[in-house]
Amino acid sequence: MITVNWGTRMRRLDAEITTSDGHSGGTLHVADGDGPGPGVLAFPDAGGARETFRQMSDRLASMGYVALIPDIYYRSGERAPSA
Repeated sequence: MITVNWGTRMRRLDAEITTSDGHSGGTLHVADGDGPGPGVLAFPDAGGARETFRQMSDRLASMGYVALIPDIYYRSGERAPSA
């Protein structure tokens, strides 16, 4: 459970997305309460899914949205996250 600075409690959940060639990881951000809310796909840039995107998705969840950040580079294997 995470409480973001603007007061709303929300959850970050690990997600596994089945694709035609394997599985992609991701993070699902959901506000506590009576969902479901409207969905947002937070598509990462060239730096990939990193803490900056997780914080943006936390903020979206605090406003009642459900945000999913997929690992669009899952086919590349393990790599160090960008700053």
